[in-house]
Amino acid sequence: MPRPRPLVVLGLITTWLVSGCVADGPQRSPAEGRTVTVQAGNGRVTVPATSTGVLAMDESTGLQLLAMGVVPRAVVAREDVPATELLREEGVPLIARGRTEQVAAAKPSLIVGMMTPRNDELVARLSRIAPVVFTHFTDPWPEQLRVNAAVTGRPERAERLIGRIDDAISRLAVQVGTRLRGRTVSVLSLCGGGNTLCIYDDRTVLGDVLTRLGLRRPSAQIRANSSDDRTAWAGFDTISAELLGAHGGDIVVALDGGEGPTVLDHPLLHTEHAITARVEFDGWFYNTPLTVAWVLHDLRAVLFGEGRVAARGDARALWAEAVSGP
Repeated sequence: MPRPRPLVVLGLITTWLVSGCVADGPQRSPAEGRTVTVQAGNGRVTVPATSTGVLAMDESTGLQLLAMGVVPRAVVAREDVPATELLREEGVPLIARGRTEQVAAAKPSLIVGMMTPRNDELVARLSRIAPVVFTHFTDPWPEQLRVNAAVTGRPERAERLIGRIDDAISRLAVQVGTRLRGRTVSVLSLCGGGNTLCIYDDRTVLGDVLTRLGLRRPSAQIRANSSDDRTAWAGFDTISAELLGAHGGDIVVALDGGEGPTVLDHPLLHTEHAITARVEFDGWFYNTPLTVAWVLHDLRAVLFGEGRVAARGDARALWAEAVSGP
């Protein structure tokens, strides 16, 4: 099956939004039942905190809930991605994108998700079903998690999870600092077919992790230099192959899953003296604790020879590491 590309993912997200191993069990938190106010992507919202009947409008938000011990009533999810498979394995009911009637039929007490451009109409429709709290799509995952924790009465669990993952990043940063600090890491992929490529900037989870490890990015992959208004909000830009010369690095990572054509073979991308790697797109380009665990795992393999880069079948083990620690 072809690997999804960023423009495909962006198209799925936009089409849906415009058109319509858990560490702890789901016991009730003392914070539940009280009214909370959060600054969310859909504005300042006041809702009763609840961990029951919560419906997530995307698989990333669904995984964030699960990481805090909140089992969603249902999740609107894209098929054939590791996050969706984990949700399915946990017995979470899944709703196909575009099936708005099933969202209402689930009778949620709270609807959570991510706010992207042009989905104000969706929020208005969903608000007729249940209270809606959408985080900003481009917010760092800990900020998203804290908002979702506040409205589900799970702030303590969220902070424990964030702390564990911060510790994991710090441990790898020590290794990087002794050998590789300051090296430049370029992250890109083929996308859209033809002469189009995608580059990934520091708004992504992977970009944040690389920065915190003390690794640099090519100038053209820095947030302030984003130029494609159509995609820049999602943390990536599209470029033509003629611009590949600005996207080399000491380390070059291709988000292509290790199968089929790869940008690493493009004649205009010079990798003769670089460390190169092909990694799983759906492992690196999401916004969950699983994403961080996946990126850290692959960087240990690529930079220090600790094992191999992760495949889709490794998602369960990486998830357990993310929510429970090694």
